[in-house]
Amino acid sequence: MVLYPELLLVAPCPCCAGQILYRPISRFELRNPEGKVIRCHRGREFFSCRLSGKKHLHIEVAGFCCADKHVFIYKLDELCGPLPIEMACADSGVYLGYLGRRERVTEALDSDFLGMMNYAGEDLQGVWAQPDLMVKTVCRLNSIYAKRALYCGECGSQNIDVETDHDNKIGLICDSCGAGGFLSAWRRSSWHILRRAEKVLLSKEGLRLKLGKETRKLRQGRENE
Repeated sequence: MVLYPELLLVAPCPCCAGQILYRPISRFELRNPEGKVIRCHRGREFFSCRLSGKKHLHIEVAGFCCADKHVFIYKLDELCGPLPIEMACADSGVYLGYLGRRERVTEALDSDFLGMMNYAGEDLQGVWAQPDLMVKTVCRLNSIYAKRALYCGECGSQNIDVETDHDNKIGLICDSCGAGGFLSAWRRSSWHILRRAEKVLLSKEGLRLKLGKETRKLRQGRENE
């Protein structure tokens, strides 16, 4: 029996600017003859995949800036390789998402965010009040997700939407049940808490950060100190 790998798709939401969608795809879903369809929180289909023969994966991705569907075909061996697949629009070069092993995809995202910080620098002040803190916070969340320690505490889902444009806060929303809350990307005290966190759980009341034996509750809709 052929064992297909678990893959992680990370892509910008085709409906909402500033939102990053994390969607794991299991080996069982890859083996489903009907394929796998992934939608954003507004119900728009933005990704689908199905096996083509025994060794290839046929992928369709909705364009972020256009109404076109972009088609890619990859060997399963490529998706298990040392580098993630970076999908992009051939005409515009617009980034459509990463697909590959969890650790490889999250490493690539860290590199992208740090590269953006180095390239844009002070220009990001017009987007975020403290861009360096926003980038560090997103990279830390990314690292926790890579360790399977960021998920919904209500339903167990790892289908997470990350919003980076909410009044200098970062929103974490479970796509499956809607649980979640916000982290401050304005106060450095929030960063110090997150840096110590071993696990981040989404709940109906907000976020719960586990720091060793201690649990910090961050209430939704309130500024976290």
